[in-house]
Amino acid sequence: MSPPVRFIMRSAPPSYVPVFALCSAGMGAIAIAANLPPVLLTTLGADLGGAAGLTYEQRGRLLAALFTGVVSALVATGPVADRSGARPFAVGGNLLVALGLLAIGLARSYGQAAAGAFALGFGSGTLDMVLSPLVAVLRPDRRGVDLNRLHAVYCVGAIAVTSLAALLLRWGLGWRGIALLFAVAPLASAAGFARAALPPLVARDAARTRLRHLLARPAFLVLLGVMFGLGGSMAGISQWLPAFAQQALGLTAAAGGAALSGFAAGMGASRVVAGWIAHRVTSTTLIRASAGATAVLALVAATAPWPPVALAACVLVGFGGGAIWPSVLAMAADRFPHGGGTMFGLMAAMGNIGCMTGAWAVGVVADAATLRAGLAVTAIPALLILVLLRAVRRAGATDAAG
Repeated sequence: MSPPVRFIMRSAPPSYVPVFALCSAGMGAIAIAANLPPVLLTTLGADLGGAAGLTYEQRGRLLAALFTGVVSALVATGPVADRSGARPFAVGGNLLVALGLLAIGLARSYGQAAAGAFALGFGSGTLDMVLSPLVAVLRPDRRGVDLNRLHAVYCVGAIAVTSLAALLLRWGLGWRGIALLFAVAPLASAAGFARAALPPLVARDAARTRLRHLLARPAFLVLLGVMFGLGGSMAGISQWLPAFAQQALGLTAAAGGAALSGFAAGMGASRVVAGWIAHRVTSTTLIRASAGATAVLALVAATAPWPPVALAACVLVGFGGGAIWPSVLAMAADRFPHGGGTMFGLMAAMGNIGCMTGAWAVGVVADAATLRAGLAVTAIPALLILVLLRAVRRAGATDAAG
């Protein structure tokens, strides 16, 4: 008599294709969490903010609540996942994303929407912590390529999410119905992770690099700073792009959603290109070029007097900076191969702290001046990356000497 199917699936050794496919589904859940709120932000603000609607700062706080949940999960879950395995966190992260979407869709007050955004972020952060190390441990000799591919899947998901959400808005489905509809995808992803064979986050024959040892390495601290700068620059533009298109450039909600889809497409394309040229260009050179392009494009977007030029510059920021995130993660995995979920979680947390700071700062400056001025501040963290990259080689030499 043959054993139950569930026993076979749980005991079979993990292989690249099914685990990568599941991680891709998890990236789809992250794409929903990160990209659906910006598309719904204007209509949600009009419904929950009374006659005057929500202010820019209040909408920025909703985005900040999302990223606060992400950062909280990334910091809290990594060390536990290294010890207990990936499955509870992959399943739980998907379920929390679904719960957050349900809470937002059913919210009757600003506070309830903020709580839903936090839950959405916590689930997304839990997934962000676990998916990259799962893929990185599968083929250690191809980490750079595989991580760029995984994060390119996120971009495909972002395009699908923003395009579908914009289409549903155009067809008259309200923001509540859209949030509830998208909750189905993470529930399906959770079911897949519940049954699959998954590898350990740290190789069984290796000792995990402890957090205090990582924080004592200058190169790791520099990489954390790069992640912060990247998050502040990219999210500051992507999270406000639909609102910028509608309220600063005078375009329609559908145009704002399409622009965000273009932004995500550019990110995906840049990550595919980064995978192709990974053996020809150093990661430092690639990141420096991407950060410089991001800073220039952000300033063009904020200052161009012609709406098509400003919108095109916003969209091109996706291509300009898209390869930085997976490239930095790959650099960290190569330098500290036994960092596990703790290392990936801390790095993603720093990137999302940058996202939270950038999204909130744009709202604050927009309230004090204009939304164009708010968008201009996103050039500052991109320039910070250029400054930090000067310290990478010096920090690496210090690590080697230590």
